[in-house]
Amino acid sequence: MKRSIIFLAVLSLLPLIYSCAPRYPIATPYHKKPVPPPMEQTVRQPGSTAPAQAPAVKPADSLLAEISRQADNLLHNNQPEAAAQALERGLRVAPKDGYLWSQLAEIRLAQHRYSQALLLAKKSNSLAHGDRLLQQKNRQIMNLAKKQSK
Repeated sequence: MKRSIIFLAVLSLLPLIYSCAPRYPIATPYHKKPVPPPMEQTVRQPGSTAPAQAPAVKPADSLLAEISRQADNLLHNNQPEAAAQALERGLRVAPKDGYLWSQLAEIRLAQHRYSQALLLAKKSNSLAHGDRLLQQKNRQIMNLAKKQSK
């Protein structure tokens, strides 16, 4: 009897414990992330008293962000095929990027290529790794593709 009371007390505290658990932010697509300016590194040349400036390396994320922005701009300028080509170039650089696959699925949906949109959204979902917003977006694309292909 005493164990069941303790069990019920602990069970009733679980929602409180869960509500106090830390929440982690969900990742956003590359074109919505602020990209910090590249930092320059100072390198001293041997035998030199003045420091030389090494060129900053542009990370892959900023390249993908630029490709994503470029595709958005092309799509808004009514150039869906050029936007798709830009995304395909990005996918050659980062084939495991779920956001680029999802963007390409959106473009194929807009071009009425429903079977391609469905496959691309499924591919993006397989690479989403728990990103609920991306998975939700992909489900919407898949639902629209299924509805409109009928």
